[in-house]
Amino acid sequence: MSYYLDTYDILISLIAGGLIFGTVLAIVLLTADWANTGFGWENKKRSLFTTLSILVAAISFYLVLVPLPDYLNDGHFKNIYLVQKNDDVRLVVFFQREDEPSGFSEVYSHRIKSFDLQTGEASGRLTLTNRHVSNDFAIYGPFNEHAWGYSAKEGLLFLDMFDAQVLADQQSVLSQNPELGKEVRITKGPTNYWFDPVTYGLYLSAASGDIFRLDPDLNATHTASIDYSKEIHNKATCAVCQQEARFIDIKNSPVGWSVNKARKQLLQFRNESGKIMSTIDIDALFDDNRFLYAAARLKDEVWLFTSLENYRLSAIRTDASTGKIIGVVDYF
Repeated sequence: MSYYLDTYDILISLIAGGLIFGTVLAIVLLTADWANTGFGWENKKRSLFTTLSILVAAISFYLVLVPLPDYLNDGHFKNIYLVQKNDDVRLVVFFQREDEPSGFSEVYSHRIKSFDLQTGEASGRLTLTNRHVSNDFAIYGPFNEHAWGYSAKEGLLFLDMFDAQVLADQQSVLSQNPELGKEVRITKGPTNYWFDPVTYGLYLSAASGDIFRLDPDLNATHTASIDYSKEIHNKATCAVCQQEARFIDIKNSPVGWSVNKARKQLLQFRNESGKIMSTIDIDALFDDNRFLYAAARLKDEVWLFTSLENYRLSAIRTDASTGKIIGVVDYF
């Protein structure tokens, strides 16, 4: 739905505008006819009934077709995450939507949605920003099932990515840590590190200009400088690294799945001797000109996530040892 609403937004706007204009014109003409035909009870009753019917139709049209696209149209997705809580893994999608109101600059909305990985059913939804001029919302993480979120307008958020909920906002952080003052902002450190994926700490600049490190328990610790952990390369201690390691690069993989260089919609599975054991034609499977977006290793399976211009998303489940298709999951 997002794909069609964004692709044909001008046409949809013209149709909606035409219908609303036609409704208003019909009401004006009926009112004029009501006045010209006299105010007898029969004429009055007939015209009043017709006018009220059109008004009800116009209000219904507005309620259904004007606010509804805001819920249907999440825009395109910027990133996907595999978030685990206990033994359950969910797919979390970070959406961005752009709108350009007439006579104004573009405005942006950001949302996250949590999906059951196995069934594709949506299990949670959270609006992060709504029609802001600035497009600066960023997510840091996820670590475990949590993540930090930040934008200049919304401030700092501590997110439950698994259930798509806000666990704490900036005011909660400031109330718990009065030494931060009345406002905080993300601090750019050496090589632009704001977030330490080993300790999950987020570096903030307080109103005083001092640098603080905020931990996932929302406790702020003053620090002279950003001490970005050198243990980043030790993936055994890094939940974020483990999250990222689930996604695998198959573009030039000699074993397992790889993308055909001549035709990017053709995926080939090779064994250790280089023999092609299985192929998947994404175009033939979905018939809507989509491509491979990402691949992830989950236990004994490789999940191939396919996308149509970042508006649609599906996963092809395959056996990690044979490449055989186990099933297909559609998310949106």
